[in-house]
Amino acid sequence: MEEFSTISDTVKNSPSRLILTHHAIVDRVWKLPMTVSEYVTKLLSGEPRFVGECNERIGGGGINSALVAASLGKKVVFAGFADKAAMALIEKIKKECGLNFPLHAIDCGERKNTIFEFSNGNHLLKNIAPDHDSKSIVGRISSLSVSDNDWVVSASFYPHITLPLLDISTNFFLDTGYDATRRAQNLLSLLCDRLNSAPPRNFQFIIGANEREIVNIAEEFGMSVFDGQHLAERISERAGTKIQILLHTSEFSTLFDPDVHDSWVVPCFELQAIKRLTNAGDTLNGAFLSALSSGFEHIPALFFAQAAVAKRLCDDELPTPQNTAEFLKTVRMKRPSLPPEIRIVGMSEISDSLNQKSNRITLTRALSVCDRPSPASRRPAA
Repeated sequence: MEEFSTISDTVKNSPSRLILTHHAIVDRVWKLPMTVSEYVTKLLSGEPRFVGECNERIGGGGINSALVAASLGKKVVFAGFADKAAMALIEKIKKECGLNFPLHAIDCGERKNTIFEFSNGNHLLKNIAPDHDSKSIVGRISSLSVSDNDWVVSASFYPHITLPLLDISTNFFLDTGYDATRRAQNLLSLLCDRLNSAPPRNFQFIIGANEREIVNIAEEFGMSVFDGQHLAERISERAGTKIQILLHTSEFSTLFDPDVHDSWVVPCFELQAIKRLTNAGDTLNGAFLSALSSGFEHIPALFFAQAAVAKRLCDDELPTPQNTAEFLKTVRMKRPSLPPEIRIVGMSEISDSLNQKSNRITLTRALSVCDRPSPASRRPAA
């Protein structure tokens, strides 16, 4: 598709960077030829062994998003914790794929995750990361001369790292990883209060979540999960600054903006077979931010991201401008079943948006949260 190549060319030539952080870890992946329920039945019956394939992949949202973005031609930097095995695997992937980007890794001691990959989903047994000196990571990122056009990406919510990073960049993406544990700690409320108590700044701030995580976020703020735009309004009011929410599901992705009362989705692509069941969200984040930070609006940026996700899941390889453009000739977008008031974005709208100057943003405009005053930019009443 010409639309994908148009975005790819701009991404490759953009001077802005994605600076991604948190843990990189080796994932030991067991591919089991059964469904989750079949596995549970066998486990409860006392069956001690399961026949399957095992391989190792690099795990961690930040490094996976970095690899995707770099493969698509974006300038990236990764700064985070990684043991020697993870570093060796990252360097192996970079060499095989012809990638070259800076790694600022701090040794965290040996550890691995285990993933069971079933025919209808996957289950992660996480090796909990030990506490490390967060100041070392924040200090590394602070030393990178973060520009007004760079984006800092906190690939999961670790308060001791995520919150100090808020002071480093005016363009911030938080992949919340908002599970029940983080919900119980009210971490997003803590983040909002931190933003609200800070001096006013022009922020471009996006929170990323999947369909499970957004339920936890909505519950924390006392909102219905089906009212994403008002959820973005409430979070923005609490934070005293505009915060958008990127929602990605197995059927579509969309962005909720507190200033925009317009319901739309960019569908996923139809895939006949899938070779990979992990890292869809990391791939989407890396590709979406590559396009957004290069001057594209949300809808074409999400189309670019959905294409990258489809390529990675279908063929289990990093998406590049060349292999993804070729891959798109063989697939088409889904038509999800949604209420009629929700606009399903098609290729004609994406093409039109790329041809209209009003739907392209300059990198300097990225310094402004919006084109008109936002009610969320005011401090909420005490």
